[in-house]
Amino acid sequence: MRDLNFFEPYIVEPEKTSSKRLILIALTTILIFVLIFYPILNFFEIKSIKNEITFINESLNSLENQKKLDTIQNKKQSLEAFKSEFDILLQLDHQIKNRDVINDELMLQISKQIPNDIFFESMSINGEQVHIQGNAYLKLDIAQMEHNLRYNGDFYEIFIPSITENDGFYSFSITFKVREVHDHDTE
Repeated sequence: MRDLNFFEPYIVEPEKTSSKRLILIALTTILIFVLIFYPILNFFEIKSIKNEITFINESLNSLENQKKLDTIQNKKQSLEAFKSEFDILLQLDHQIKNRDVINDELMLQISKQIPNDIFFESMSINGEQVHIQGNAYLKLDIAQMEHNLRYNGDFYEIFIPSITENDGFYSFSITFKVREVHDHDTE
């Protein structure tokens, strides 16, 4: 015979949970955990970064660093001033080289104006002023040289302050100014 159990309708057997349901519960738990702790983690990172920024700003604004920054700024301004002065000097150097009065063309122009019987003892050039001391066999050669210089066009204010006779030669000195002489190659 069979036993009768009057409590049988009230006894419930535990249900077996499926693996899909367990995976869904685990994923939901992980998602909730991430959604809660990720903002908290970000909050602490932001706070840490703000503290670092504050520390760096304080160290940059410290008196010692301000002095260093002022020194660097002054040196930078001095360097820029030196650079601009150097550029000006380079331009002046270029202008001086371009305006060089004493060049081959000047010497060639002077030598073309000299008659055969004139010999130079010295020639000095100071800026655009030329002073020549020399000897000639005849006064006419000195006059011819003065005439050639005067009508050349590159020379002006030609003046012969002295002509003296010494042992069959005539010693003379002549001064004149030079207009700007350009090389024919560059024109």
